Amino acid sequence: MYSLHVKSALIKSPYWKKLSEVNRHRNTIWSFYRNDPWNVLDFVAFTLWIVGFITRFIVRDHAFEVSKICMSIDLCLWYMRCLHVFLASERLGPKLLMIFHTMKDLMSFLFFILIFLSAYAITTYSLITTSSFVIWTNSTYFTTVQNGGNLTNIEILRNIIEWGTWKIFGSTSLTTSDSVEIKYTAKNDAYGFVTLILTIAFLVVAYVLLLNNLIALFNFTIQRVHGESHRTWCYHFYVVLKEYEEKDMFVPPLNLCLWPISYYMRKRLHDSTKKRNNTFIAHDNYDVKHIRKQQQRIAEKYWKEKQISKDGSIHQRPYVCRQCKCRGTEADYIESTFL
Repeated sequence: MYSLHVKSALIKSPYWKKLSEVNRHRNTIWSFYRNDPWNVLDFVAFTLWIVGFITRFIVRDHAFEVSKICMSIDLCLWYMRCLHVFLASERLGPKLLMIFHTMKDLMSFLFFILIFLSAYAITTYSLITTSSFVIWTNSTYFTTVQNGGNLTNIEILRNIIEWGTWKIFGSTSLTTSDSVEIKYTAKNDAYGFVTLILTIAFLVVAYVLLLNNLIALFNFTIQRVHGESHRTWCYHFYVVLKEYEEKDMFVPPLNLCLWPISYYMRKRLHDSTKKRNNTFIAHDNYDVKHIRKQQQRIAEKYWKEKQISKDGSIHQRPYVCRQCKCRGTEADYIESTFL
């Protein structure tokens, strides 16, 4: 009973309300950060780099393999991170958004493709390798070869994946690729005949049905993104410019070392601008402020329409990011388009 009174007193206290507001605000910021795919890409890239950097100093062959693989994947992710700059381009920005949306559609189809791929690859590979596992001397006596020719589990898994993956892209060869150490083929026997029938069925399902449905879904997604390309590009253009405007010129920790130099340069620039003509300065400031207001209205309109289309209600206040400094639903729907 005493604990209930203490709990109720804590809940009614102003400090508890402030803590709850801080916690709610922190969850909102974390949700916004997590929903941005570029932030997720940065987190994965930094994690791989830290793992690769630490394991590089461990003098073991397996640790060196982990370090090399992590560094290689991390380099690939940082190359992909450079695509963020192209969002500000009116021509390339919508194309990049089309790629992102089609990748989301592909992820939903990978579940079905993996099911058919696993069913076909494991079944047919077990059939064409039977002669290497079991050797019949006559109709009643046989001998078994251990592990199918001394293959490790990793090699068997790699051979199964490679055997089934190329069939998705239309390969009709019933012989394993030359990259494996021991080649297998579908012979002219019962195992080979069943493998041929299963290969035809898998090609019809995967190559004809699934891939064509995926292409049709891509076409619908591209048309939908193309219809909203200009409005979406205006928003991303504003966000990219705002982000690069607020960031420092130098990356951490160099920004701390070079801060006195940048402070001195800003001070000299500020002193030199006072000697200019006030007419031109006022005109330039007016143009910059006018462009900023236009970009801010476009960003507010984009987030409002996106929230309305998601929730189906105009009375619900949309969540607006702090990054673009929008101020809720006060912007008008009828705004001039930023050119």
